[in-house]
Amino acid sequence: MLFIEDNKLVLREENVAIPDHFATVLHGRAEKMYRSGRFRCAEAVVRAFVDVTDQRQLRPLVALASGFGEGRGNGLCGALAGGILVLGMLFGRDKPGDARVERCQNLAGELCDAFAKKYGTTVCGTLVEGLAEGSMEREERCALCCADASAMLATIVEREWFSGACCQIGGH
Repeated sequence: MLFIEDNKLVLREENVAIPDHFATVLHGRAEKMYRSGRFRCAEAVVRAFVDVTDQRQLRPLVALASGFGEGRGNGLCGALAGGILVLGMLFGRDKPGDARVERCQNLAGELCDAFAKKYGTTVCGTLVEGLAEGSMEREERCALCCADASAMLATIVEREWFSGACCQIGGH
């Protein structure tokens, strides 16, 4: 489970600390995952988070993210969809009437707003407009979207953990 010790997020069982530069590490890992061709955008963001935080029990989220690649989430950029899935797992609810849903939706909105501020949109088709499918330019754009969405996600997750926000993992 993830806990805070010495101002770091730490996995208690394995005593693995998330590095001080969490956003940078997650940014690089998601970009590498996408560029490898092994994962699409939403999957790359989720799998990067799972790997960097060593949260193996979250691997099923990667499968959940599979349907969100290439703007399948109602046109939403798949990288953002992956980030929203992670936020839901960490800060969402699993019972009706649980007030955590409001906070989770606000965090998802914050992620989308940060992404839109950088790229001008959250819509996949707009992000890749004019870039031929399978082209190097399109792959480059998508890799950067994955990397940036992951770094933005990391910033939110770190802030929420350090603020003592309720979380599904780690029990604090």
